[in-house]
Amino acid sequence: MIEALRQDPVAAIRSNCAWSLGQLCRELPSNVIYATAIDALIEAFAEDEDVGVREDAKASMLKVGDPRGLQVIEEIERDGLI
Repeated sequence: MIEALRQDPVAAIRSNCAWSLGQLCRELPSNVIYATAIDALIEAFAEDEDVGVREDAKASMLKVGDPRGLQVIEEIERDGLI
């Protein structure tokens, strides 16, 4: 799912991966897989060209409540980058 979020050419698939990772991260312990998933969500929110993918990545990070994700959301929205 992480790789599909980062690389799949179809926005709907990336969007579904962002949503799914948000669901899974709530159940994962804080480990390398969790950190990699959060990194992928942050990248999708900050860099994906599709608004729907960015919104799903943001919603997932808000649900998970990861401090890094929340900080990135705050910084990007404060700076008006998205």
